[in-house]
Amino acid sequence: MQVGAAVTFLGIFGILLSLVAFAWFSPRKDNSRLALFLIIAILHVVSAYIYYRFVQTSDADTKLYYYDVYGFFERGFGLGTMFIVHVTQSMRNVFGGSYLDYFFVYQALGVWGLALVMRTMEETAQALNTALPPLMMGLMFLPGMYFWTAAIGKDAPLFLACALAVWSCFHISSRWYWFGLAIGIMVLIRAHVALLSVVALALALVAGRGVPTIARLVLIVAAAASGFILFGTLQSELQVDLSSVDSIASYVEQQTTAATRGVDNTLATSSFPVKLISLLYRPFFIDMNGVFGLIASFQNVAMVAFTVLLLRNFRLWGNFSWFARHPVCNHPFLATLSHAGLHVL
Repeated sequence: MQVGAAVTFLGIFGILLSLVAFAWFSPRKDNSRLALFLIIAILHVVSAYIYYRFVQTSDADTKLYYYDVYGFFERGFGLGTMFIVHVTQSMRNVFGGSYLDYFFVYQALGVWGLALVMRTMEETAQALNTALPPLMMGLMFLPGMYFWTAAIGKDAPLFLACALAVWSCFHISSRWYWFGLAIGIMVLIRAHVALLSVVALALALVAGRGVPTIARLVLIVAAAASGFILFGTLQSELQVDLSSVDSIASYVEQQTTAATRGVDNTLATSSFPVKLISLLYRPFFIDMNGVFGLIASFQNVAMVAFTVLLLRNFRLWGNFSWFARHPVCNHPFLATLSHAGLHVL
């Protein structure tokens, strides 16, 4: 007998919330884009149900979040895993809902993330004055973008936050508040991702052509202040002294041991390049396990092909002439920063 198989209004709300994401899916609102969006949304809902069926006979963190077997909710508010437990249990206290309901609620965040990925690709094509290649749209159907964002847990909201951050950066002058929202979500779930995102944006703006010197200085100060705040948050979340090499090494060793528990020991003792390649491109048919391993292997074929394509065109990496004309490097927001800096000086 399946646990929590009933679907209540909460699960239906999650499915309907997925459909609302069409508003951000594409600047075009024609029938072809609507059809593409509906296919993606339906596949995502189906993936959530498949994941739900999968965890009936397998261990998964989804049970930790829904059933709170360790009593995290009673310990109060926290970041990371405790935050997802706190949100899920708070919703259960207010709305009730079955185990399956919460799969449908969390998967809606994944659909919104996919909508933003599509929107970003279309805006990129517009900035480059070219059509969006069908191959790029094919990336929207990679299984991993559905399986990992269709369940109760941290993956769906973190995926949404990352997609929102990237989309915001294309017009940071008018979307800075969306970027702030994305960073806020990241801090609640994975503070180190938030820190990297803030630093990456600051470096992109500072290194971009056409950015006034005063604006560069203001951005460096803003990034340093944000980084300092996020650094403290990250230490609190990980409970690691990031100023100590020994503390970091001990934490990495603990995480490696936990991640490779129950896995072939050859991976746990392998060199860093082997571990990196394994995390990026495995399983790959010869070491797959079950139907999900087969699906992941096919996806990794696409990832290998995409990597080869990037390597073959590495000479284009240094050609940022289009980027210099893009609004992210030449916009009123940076001009305002420059004038503000001059007035301060």
